[in-house]
Amino acid sequence: MKRTVALLCAVGLLCTACGNADVPEGGTTTATTEGAQTATTTIAASATAATTTGTESVGVAGTTSAEVKGTVGRPATTTTTKAGTTATVAPVDVSTDNIVPFGTAKGTITATDTTFESEHFRFHIAANVYLVEGFAEKFEKLYDVMEKVSGLTFKAHSPSFAKLTIVVTRETHPGASADCEVGPAYAAGFGREVKVSPGDLFLGLSYTVIHKLAHVLQSDTSLKTFNKVLSEGFAEYTTYKVLKYLQQHDREFGALFSPADACVMYMDIADPNNLYKQSVQYWMEHDFPFEYASNCGYAVGFRLMSYLDAEYGSYTKWLTEYQKRYAYTGNSDSAQVDFDKQVQVVTDAYGAACYDGFYPWVKRHEAQFAGNAFTIADYRHLSQLIAYPRYYHSGFYESVPELMGMKYRDLCLSLVEYRHYLTAYKKVDDSRLVLRKSADVAVALYDANGKFLKATRGTLTRGQYAMEYVIPLDGVYYVKIFGSGETALNITLS
Repeated sequence: MKRTVALLCAVGLLCTACGNADVPEGGTTTATTEGAQTATTTIAASATAATTTGTESVGVAGTTSAEVKGTVGRPATTTTTKAGTTATVAPVDVSTDNIVPFGTAKGTITATDTTFESEHFRFHIAANVYLVEGFAEKFEKLYDVMEKVSGLTFKAHSPSFAKLTIVVTRETHPGASADCEVGPAYAAGFGREVKVSPGDLFLGLSYTVIHKLAHVLQSDTSLKTFNKVLSEGFAEYTTYKVLKYLQQHDREFGALFSPADACVMYMDIADPNNLYKQSVQYWMEHDFPFEYASNCGYAVGFRLMSYLDAEYGSYTKWLTEYQKRYAYTGNSDSAQVDFDKQVQVVTDAYGAACYDGFYPWVKRHEAQFAGNAFTIADYRHLSQLIAYPRYYHSGFYESVPELMGMKYRDLCLSLVEYRHYLTAYKKVDDSRLVLRKSADVAVALYDANGKFLKATRGTLTRGQYAMEYVIPLDGVYYVKIFGSGETALNITLS
């Protein structure tokens, strides 16, 4: 599947005359929405934030009357959109209290090629790979969640493959920068092996490992490789269900990955009418054209699995049915006989009317698959986040996949692990770190001990795509966004 994130932020950039907007200076700003920012957060969540008591607060978008002792007020900010509508940013006070530090630099770097095991996995990790804290435990947690949401069971069919094998190599895509951390990924179902890149290991919001493990789960269930509509549809829809489950039941772990709605965006079909030009059985045999959907058969399969789940209460019955009816005997079928079985097993599992009902269902639910261009990661339930960077094809450090927004509520971001990654792993000068945000909101900056340094809105600057607020982070280890709202947020090197 495509590995480059292209999500759009739902929050417009607020544009004013350029200049420093540190909070203590006061003043009123009129702004015009210009476009969307270029990135958001990559995040591992933590527990509730704790603060120590301070002596004053700095008002942001507050009233001009300093009614609270030690508070510097700021008039409410008025924004004007391209449509001509106006909105007032709610008053927010930025506390100058110190915070209790959280997040420690516990990521490790493999010195040599390394092999180790956990309960269900065998890991082969290349030298010089960054492993986040609790690396193996995170894989075990995915194992349990995938079985829970699918109703299927990982099971080895040979003692030789008793454990799932995770291979991590430094292979990169052609043309990528030398220190890129992402590259090709694959799953060998019969061998129960998944190969990924260092940047897929719970960094950069990547959910590649979930998708690839889903292929192994499929093979463990049926001992069969299916056409793209069935196999990739199953893997991507399982990924979607895992992400939805984590968002609801394990938000800290879920914050390591993209929101579930990102799966829907990847499955976008530019013109849904193109789907109906041929039967779904035809698209099983002939791959859905790239001109119709960038992920081709994945997009058709994702819709088919959604339909089976919604209308029949199970998107996996066809897999278990295949194993019952067409179990592997050691005799090879012809290509046509094999394909006919793959088509037939869906009606075996769900009835003769199953295929006929698919397109009418999709038409009724097209909005569900519209590929929401304004996917937002919702972190309002968290008060602390630990940032993990990712190294992209172009060689930029990013704390997030590009062009995705985030919802927040008094959110504190730890850069401790981020700085450790940059200095210990990438050997770069972390004094060049900057924060770029789309919204005209104030943040507080803290040093390594949690001591308050300053409150600032940043300097309004013309970015690569649009205007953005830029804040240097030299000496900053924690950033807290006060109040509640939406913004695009990017932490990178200047």
